[in-house]
Amino acid sequence: MDELSVDSLVDLVFRRHSPLPPCALELTISDKTIKDVFDVLVELFNKGVCLKYGTGLSVNIFNLNDRKLNTIKEYMQSIGITFNIKYVSYDEKKEYMKRANHNNYILNHIPYIVDAPIFKMLYIIYFDYYIPDYSVRRIL
Repeated sequence: MDELSVDSLVDLVFRRHSPLPPCALELTISDKTIKDVFDVLVELFNKGVCLKYGTGLSVNIFNLNDRKLNTIKEYMQSIGITFNIKYVSYDEKKEYMKRANHNNYILNHIPYIVDAPIFKMLYIIYFDYYIPDYSVRRIL
């Protein structure tokens, strides 16, 4: 398959009435650094959220409730990627960043941080591979 732009990938993943099943689309990023992969995921996430729940190129992050974030997660899972969000107050930021175990994520050294100074909060977003739960029937 030819290389897609991020905008084409956003259309492929998010311009559907409902998300495709997990890992239905194969995302291959070759000849890129981990930072390049992270940048693609951040752009895909931002544009997907804006497309589904924003107005133009922006979205009010405080309007993203758990149901909406789970829907975005389902769309991201269609390409085999998931994310986790940590909400950290400014007071907790330094301590959190010092003791956080970033090694549990594929892009562990580069969390995506959304600063919300009005509410004195940070939204720390980690991307990871999505591994579906496969149930295996018991034989015995």
